[in-house]
Amino acid sequence: MPTKKAKQTECPYFEDVVGQEAAKLKLKFYLGNHLEKGSALPNFLFTGSKGDGKTFLAKKLGRHLPDPANPDKRHKSFYTIDGPTIKNLQVLFEDICSKFANGDDYATIFVDEAHDLPPKVQTALLRVVDPEGFVNRYTYNDVDYVFDQRKITWIFATTEDDKIFHALQDRLKEVQLQPYTQDNIREIMEKTTEGDVAFEKDLLEDISGFVRRNARSAKDISKDVLSFGVPVFSRENWVSMAKQIGINPSGLTHDEVRVLEILAKEGECALGNLACRVGKPPKAVQKGLEPYPISLGLIEIDGKRRITGKGHLYLKALEEFRKNVLD
Repeated sequence: MPTKKAKQTECPYFEDVVGQEAAKLKLKFYLGNHLEKGSALPNFLFTGSKGDGKTFLAKKLGRHLPDPANPDKRHKSFYTIDGPTIKNLQVLFEDICSKFANGDDYATIFVDEAHDLPPKVQTALLRVVDPEGFVNRYTYNDVDYVFDQRKITWIFATTEDDKIFHALQDRLKEVQLQPYTQDNIREIMEKTTEGDVAFEKDLLEDISGFVRRNARSAKDISKDVLSFGVPVFSRENWVSMAKQIGINPSGLTHDEVRVLEILAKEGECALGNLACRVGKPPKAVQKGLEPYPISLGLIEIDGKRRITGKGHLYLKALEEFRKNVLD
């Protein structure tokens, strides 16, 4: 039975991208002006949580950037670089920029995890991506690197935009990606499994409520469904899978659930005490276990950590799921 699909913005460049309506509209504006009117294309900074589709959307954007020097190519060359690998200026210029600077090549440079770029690298990039001129230059080790912004497009992606220099952010057009809704998750799962497996009535709706709110998790769960190798995925299959992989409502990990359970018992906890109870370093709790429950409204922080009313309801629903479905 067909499932209800989330309303999609009419966006011809990104018609197969689920959700992220605001981001798609913003990119459509700049990309449309570039392709249809010849306007200069800015450099971009994609911000959002893990799994929000920053890399996927960047590649979709890159697929629409033509290479005028080679009409036989559908788009410019696309380079993907992990921010942590750019450890210093030598790596940036001699290992990376030497491949496309100073030449006639048209290229899109996608830098993932840009928050890990060292301060000196970010400072150098201020001149490399300066939007004030069409051609920017940077001299490193007596070598001039020329960046023609009519040929080169930079796309940076980060989950921690507070670690990106404000001056660098000001030189980029920020595109904010948002957490996916349950409708988005359901549609991603439907697309991923389409033609390979059907779901019992209303089952896909139920399963989507157990998926973490990002595209990566939706695709991972879809692959788990496909691994059963059945033409119709039944509730019996779903219960079996849930028991074996240990899935929780909204895709919370067992450690995240443990945090909720501790807060429900203690009433409130300081970070250090909570970390001790969970058995992880405070930074691991703060950056790895708290953000997602906070985004769902299950935890609140006001000096100390507290579980919310919604968090208590979550634990009650989890208990009922374990008792009525898994047992």
